[in-house]
Amino acid sequence: MKELHPIFQKIAGSRQLVIKTVQDLAAAVELDPAHWAVIGMPTDSIIYDPDFLEMVDTDQNKRIRPDELRNAISWLLSMMKDPEGIENGSKILKLSAINPETEGADVLLSTAHIILKNLGTPDCDELTLEQVMNRKNLVLNSCGNGDGVITSENNEDLILAEYIKDAITVCGSVPDITGLPGINAELAGKFQVELDKCYQWHQEEKKETLFPYGEQTQAFYEKFTALEEVLNHYFFLCNAVAGGRAERFSGLTAFDPLNSGAMSEFLKNAPCAVPVADKSLSLNGWLNPEKTKGLSAFVGMAHDLQLTESADCLTEQEWLRISEKLQPRKAWLSRTPAGNVNSIPEEKIKEYLDHDAYGAAMKLIESDAAVKKEIDAYASLRKLILFQHHMIEFVNNFINLSHLFDPGRLSLIQPGHLIMDSSHYTLVCKVTDIAAHKKIILRSNICVMYVALSTGMPSQLKTMNLAVAITSGSMRDIFIGRTGVFIGKDGIEWDAKVVDFVQQPVSLGEAIQMPFLRFGEFLEKQADKFFSSKSKALETSLSKDITTGKVPDEIAKTASKQTPAVSGSMMLMGGGIGIAALGSAFALIVNTLKSIPVWNVLLILIGIIFIISGPMIFVSIIKLCRRYVSDFFAAGSWAVNPRMRLSNRMGLIFTHVPSRPYGAKYLYRDIALVFSKEFIDKKARFRVIFYWSFLAVILCGIGFWIYLKWFY
Repeated sequence: MKELHPIFQKIAGSRQLVIKTVQDLAAAVELDPAHWAVIGMPTDSIIYDPDFLEMVDTDQNKRIRPDELRNAISWLLSMMKDPEGIENGSKILKLSAINPETEGADVLLSTAHIILKNLGTPDCDELTLEQVMNRKNLVLNSCGNGDGVITSENNEDLILAEYIKDAITVCGSVPDITGLPGINAELAGKFQVELDKCYQWHQEEKKETLFPYGEQTQAFYEKFTALEEVLNHYFFLCNAVAGGRAERFSGLTAFDPLNSGAMSEFLKNAPCAVPVADKSLSLNGWLNPEKTKGLSAFVGMAHDLQLTESADCLTEQEWLRISEKLQPRKAWLSRTPAGNVNSIPEEKIKEYLDHDAYGAAMKLIESDAAVKKEIDAYASLRKLILFQHHMIEFVNNFINLSHLFDPGRLSLIQPGHLIMDSSHYTLVCKVTDIAAHKKIILRSNICVMYVALSTGMPSQLKTMNLAVAITSGSMRDIFIGRTGVFIGKDGIEWDAKVVDFVQQPVSLGEAIQMPFLRFGEFLEKQADKFFSSKSKALETSLSKDITTGKVPDEIAKTASKQTPAVSGSMMLMGGGIGIAALGSAFALIVNTLKSIPVWNVLLILIGIIFIISGPMIFVSIIKLCRRYVSDFFAAGSWAVNPRMRLSNRMGLIFTHVPSRPYGAKYLYRDIALVFSKEFIDKKARFRVIFYWSFLAVILCGIGFWIYLKWFY
C-alpha cells in the first residue's frame, strides 16, 4: 500500500490537516484524533442534512465522535474505486465507480439496477441524489419493491388489477412500500376462499328445488318468512287444545279495551288468533293485530298458487306443505356468503376462476418478495450517494475548520448570518440553554449577544435561540430589545431580537473610548441628578409658598428696598464686574501655568488620562489578545482540540460592514436638508450666526491675550 503523507496547514494559529482528495481522507482515518480540530459535535447544534448526520451517528446519541466518522470514511473509500465523485462532492453516483470486489457491492448494484428499471431507464449507468431520496419514485412497479405486497396500480394484467381491487374491498388491505393499498399472500388466500364459497353458492341457486313456485317463489318466500314463527306457534297451540274444550280459551277475547296498558300486554303475549281444535286459521275470526300483519296477503297469494282450498282460511296441512317446499330455499339463503363478496357479480367471479387470478397473484407476490434482499440494500445505496456528496465538506468542518474562516461561504457550524446595526454577524451558534451557555462563554473573552429568532405563520411558528459573536467594530448601539433579521443557509428569513448579553471588549478603539464615554455618562447622570433635585426642590418650595400665601422674608425685604439698581445701566455694570472677575481668575491660572513648561503640562494631562483610563485599556487589551474561537464553540458542547485565537483581522471576517456595490454613485446633498428649507426661520438663522460669530471673536481675543501674556 502506498504510504500516505498528510499535509498540515496553519489555520487560525493551529496546524490542521488539509483535506481535498481521497488520499487526504485516507490519511485522516489513520491520523490520531488528537490532531483533529473537532473530536465531538452535537448534531442538534447545526443546520445540515439530517439524513447524513443520522447515518454517521450510528449509536443515535445526537453526537458524532471520531470513531463514527472514521468508520463512515472507511466504508465510503472501500465502496468506491473511482474517487472523482467523492472529491467533487457529486450528487450523481456512477455505477461503474462502485468497487465490485467489496462485500455487499453486488447486492447494492442489483438494487441500483432495480431502481433504474422501475424508473424506466434500465440501461442508465447513473443515479442522482434526488432520485434516491424520493423513495416512492424508486419503487413504482408493484412487482419489484421486495415487500411481498402487490397493488392494482401499474399492473399490466387488467383482470389481476380488478382481482386485487375486489380483494381489498372484501378482505381489507396492507400498505405497499410506496404507501399504496395492496394485498399480500395471506389476504390473497383469504379472498380466494371467499370467492370459492360465493361461486358454489351461486351454482346451487340454479337448482329447481329453490324455485318451487317459479318466478313468484322469492316474493312468496318473503311473506312466508315474515309469518313463519307466528304461524308455527299458532298451530302448536291448536295441537295443544285438540281434543280438549275450546271454551277454556274463550277468555282470550275478554279484555277491557279502555285499559290501554292491559290491552298492550295482552296483545304482546297472545297468539295470532284463538287456537281451535280443527287446526285451521280463519281470517274471519278474531286476529291479533300485532302479529297478523301481511297474513291476508300471504293466504291470498297461497290461494292464487293453488296451495289452499279457501281464500280466507289456512289449515295446518296446507301450512306444512308450504313450509316443506320452501325449506331448501331457506337453507340455501342461510348459507349466503357474508361481507362484501356478495357485491361481486357471478360472471366476474367465474372470470377470476377461469383465468386463475389467484395463481397469477401468488406468482406476482413471490416474484416481488424475491427481490427483498436487493430492496433492503436501498438504505446502503442511499447512504453511499449521501456520503459521496457530503463527506469532503463535512470533514472540512470537523477534522479541520478551514471553511469557518472562509468569508465566501458559511461553514457547517454556522447556521446563517445576522444583519443588525448595518453589519453582518456570521460567527453564530445554536443555543438550547442560554444560562448554561453564558457560564462557559465567559472563558472565550468574546462579546456575545443572545438572539431569539422566530418565523412562520402564528399557527406554525418556529423559534430558535442563537449566540452571536461581536468580533469587530463596536457594540455601543446594540442593546437588549434591538431587532434585526437572521438569514439561514436555506434562505429562510427569521425575525431576530436581542434578549441577553455577555459584554466583553470588541476592539482596541472601543476599549480606548470606553473609559471616557463612561466618565462622560457618569458626569451627565450626576449633573442631571443634581439639577433635577434642585429644580424639584425649588418647585416644591414655590408651590408651598403659593399654597400658603406667604412671601419669603428675603423677597419681602428686597421688594421693600427696591431701587433703580435694577435699571439697565446697573445690570450692565454688574455684568462688567462679573466679566472682570472671570478675567482675573483666568489671568491667575495663566500666570501660574506660564512658569510651567508646555511639555510638563502635556505630560500631566497624559498622566491624568492614563491614570483614569489606563487600567481599563490594559485589561481590555489583554482580553482582546485572549479571545478564542474554540471556547466559543465549546460553550455549545463542541469538543474542539486547538485553541484558535481570534485576532483583530480575523474578527473582521465574522463581523463586518458589507461594501457598497461596485460603481455606485453618491449624492452628497442631504435630502432632509432640502425638504426642511421651507420651515427655516430666517430671523432665527441670523441670530445663530450672530451668536457663533460673537463666540468666535471672544475666543480669538482670549487666545491672543494668552499669546501676549505667555509666549510674547
